[in-house]
Parts: sequence; C-alpha cells; structure tokens
Amino acid sequence: MSILWNPGDHVVQRGIAYEQVWIALPTSVVQDTPERTLLLLVPGTHCKFSAGLVQRKYAGSQNKNQSRWDEQQNPPWTMVDWVWQQRRFLIFMEPESYYSIYMVWDHESDKFQGWYVNFELPFRRSAIGFDTLDLELDLVVSQDYALQWKDAHEYKEGIRRGAITTATAEQVGQAQSVVLEKIERRQEPFDGRWIAWMPDSAWNIPVLHQEWKKVAY
Repeated sequence: MSILWNPGDHVVQRGIAYEQVWIALPTSVVQDTPERTLLLLVPGTHCKFSAGLVQRKYAGSQNKNQSRWDEQQNPPWTMVDWVWQQRRFLIFMEPESYYSIYMVWDHESDKFQGWYVNFELPFRRSAIGFDTLDLELDLVVSQDYALQWKDAHEYKEGIRRGAITTATAEQVGQAQSVVLEKIERRQEPFDGRWIAWMPDSAWNIPVLHQEWKKVAY
C-alpha cells in the first residue's frame, strides 16, 4: 500500500501474527510521510485485544506460567473488547525499523511521563492503517533518561520457541544499538521538543474500522 494519510485521519494500528489480528488500536494520524509516521492513541478508545493479552497485561493475572507464546502459537485465539485507559501515546514509526518510540503522558493532567521504546516488526501499510507485531522487548526511558529494560525474559522465550526467528533477533539487536545511540545523542524524539505538544482539540476519538479483522495486502 502506498497510501499517505492526512493529519486527523483515523487509522488502525494492528499487530498481526499467523495472518490473524492480535491487537487493533484505533489511532489518529499526526503526521505521515515516506520518511516517518506519527500516530496518536488516547484514553477512551475502544480497541480489540487477544483475550490472553488482556488477562496477562491488564486484568491482574498472577499466573507466572502464562506466556504470550502459548496463545499466539496456537491460533485462532479469541479477541475481546478493551477500552484504552489513562495514558496518551504519541507513536513515532519509521519504515523498515524494528522499533517504534512512544511518548507518554497522563491524559488527565497532561503530565509527560517519559518515552517507551517498543521493539517490533517493521510496519506494513494496509487499506485501514498500519500492521506490525510487538516482539515483547521494551525499553522504558524516564524523563531524566534513566533506562529500564522490560519483558526481556518473554522476548528470549519467543526466540527459544521459534516464534521470533534468528534473523529477526539479529535485526532487533541492531535496533537496540540504534535506539541507545538516539537516546545518548538526544535525537528526536528524545530531544524534548515534542513534550509540550498537544493534540488538536477538534479531533474526535477514533472508532474501530469495521474491517479491522481483514488481513490482506
């Protein structure tokens, strides 16, 4: 797909595994060029998540034996409704990159909370937005640039099980180096210039596209 979206357009950012939707997030386009794409995700947005994802990440499951890969490697899985809560995300994506960078605010207070780097497959454009797949490994970057790696054990488990290929793991390793250099050099969006940015007050919360289940390119 070669569609370039306009600011304010509503699109769906999806995670796709085994030709099935894993997660579907209605977002608003902030910027879309051949070089980069910025998307906005706000609280109150009605999303679709895999049932296991909700249980593990958001429903307070205490089962330490649960793994994302137990569900994802045994499709089809059940998709459930979930309303995005509390945090506002401005998502920076670049073509062919194995990561995206999220700027995070508390939505009610507009207080900036830091950056969140999500390691993932390079996005593909679809008829309704952008498709990728979260690979579990994350890097939390605080306002004072302290670093904390997150879910590395689950990422390594995905490699062990073959859900994440060796080739992909090599690309993620290279992506980690790129991201760490960006942070060290305070390159955008780690330079702070977007911290005071606010969404257009005229934008409405996006509604999930009726063809969110359709996977075709």
